[in-house]
Amino acid sequence: MDKFKESRRIPSAGPSITEAEIELVSKAIKDGWGPKMSYYIDEFTDEFSKYVGMKYCLPTSHCTDAIHLAMRTLNLKPTDEVIVPDMTWVASAAPVIYVGAKPVLVDVDPKSWCITADQIEKSITPNTKAVVVVDLLGNMPEWDEIIKVCKKNNIVIIEDASEGIGATYKGKLAGTFGDISLFSFNATKLIQSGQGGMLCTNNEGTYKSAKLMSHHGMDKPLDGVGKYYWSDVLGYNYGWTNIQAALALAQLRRIDELLGYKKWLFNKYDDGLKSIPNLALSPSEENVSHTYWITTALINDYGITKEEFKVILDKNNIDIRPIFYPLSAMPPFENYVQKNMDEVNSDKKVQSEEASVNSNYLDTLTRLSLTSIVPYAWVCSLPFLLSGVATGVICIVFLWKAFDTNALFSPMLIISCIVYALPTYLTITLGLRLARFAKYISKYRDGDETALRNAICSLGDYFKLQATLIGISLILSVFFLVMTFLFGMTFLK
Repeated sequence: MDKFKESRRIPSAGPSITEAEIELVSKAIKDGWGPKMSYYIDEFTDEFSKYVGMKYCLPTSHCTDAIHLAMRTLNLKPTDEVIVPDMTWVASAAPVIYVGAKPVLVDVDPKSWCITADQIEKSITPNTKAVVVVDLLGNMPEWDEIIKVCKKNNIVIIEDASEGIGATYKGKLAGTFGDISLFSFNATKLIQSGQGGMLCTNNEGTYKSAKLMSHHGMDKPLDGVGKYYWSDVLGYNYGWTNIQAALALAQLRRIDELLGYKKWLFNKYDDGLKSIPNLALSPSEENVSHTYWITTALINDYGITKEEFKVILDKNNIDIRPIFYPLSAMPPFENYVQKNMDEVNSDKKVQSEEASVNSNYLDTLTRLSLTSIVPYAWVCSLPFLLSGVATGVICIVFLWKAFDTNALFSPMLIISCIVYALPTYLTITLGLRLARFAKYISKYRDGDETALRNAICSLGDYFKLQATLIGISLILSVFFLVMTFLFGMTFLK
């Protein structure tokens, strides 16, 4: 039974491996050594360059390495700034810090989940040297406007197209909009080779600089006479492998097939899930042809975190991977959050669990405001608890007396006991809900992020019970008013 369940599990992502991939990888393993140790790397680089339409392409061991090389070619100083979307994979921003510059985090658009020209322009300072524009999750931003803003301000565009291979904006392929463009061949991407990246540019100087640094600062002498194994600059070991390149090459030759399959798969999910409220699948803006390399869903108002949602689906043999957390919420980037982020992006906040900016200032203010309520919540809970205990004691006394007195009074005492049972339950429950709220807020103050949801649920239960109690009180008030009126009329007669 366990094997059957495992076989029926729905994976979130996985490679499409055919005989074409197996054949090329087998050839690379058999003969891709010695003089041919870069054969498949060169073949892939050449075909990929033709596919994206960029003059120079440099394969790297990871896309992170490609981003790092891109930052190195800019010769950034510690005072220089690079604008980066707050909602992206961490590697879009980390290399900025590697080279000693400052990433400036800005929020993403709630529709496309991508950075916008308006957000970039509002974040530009005299120190701004570049912007990282991410084709997030296979979607693309408003490239025309972004290019206008960057040209006007003489800002270098680094296009992170690691998730955008095959996507188009107005018919133009992702990876062709930046001064430097970057791609990923990670095991989850459209073209997969386990690991791998690519730096592309039309600038020969940028390419030569990146290439030199990618291999320990060494370059082979073109005349065959110069020095071998000579480092001209301090470089890195960012080279790719022949075997990985062979796998990627077979995938590249099937790219139209892979894109078609991803689109078909997305349409299946879209047809099956479109009737579910508060759920939106992979956004695609006008003029954009989405890759749908991974089908994404934005969920709202379900009352659970994405981590809890993942657990529920996992129990039902459905595999999902949560989307990124905002960079500004992570400790390595806490010193790079714009002080004016809320002001800059107030009209374009992404109000969701999956994509939101989490300013440390706002977070601190929220904690202080909520924790200041804790003592008052404890104080308000005490009268409910004490009155509940008191009515509970009266209830017990009535019940005891019912069995210890004249049988004539026993039914009346039992009825009294029942009457007192309801307010006992309500008042004790109200007190406990307020006490739970105070307890969870205290945990949230101490850093337990999940406690905030529990606190809100407890407060919600409190108000529901209060509303119930008020409703009962109103009904009883109306009843007694009617009875009083009837008795009064009878007395007057």
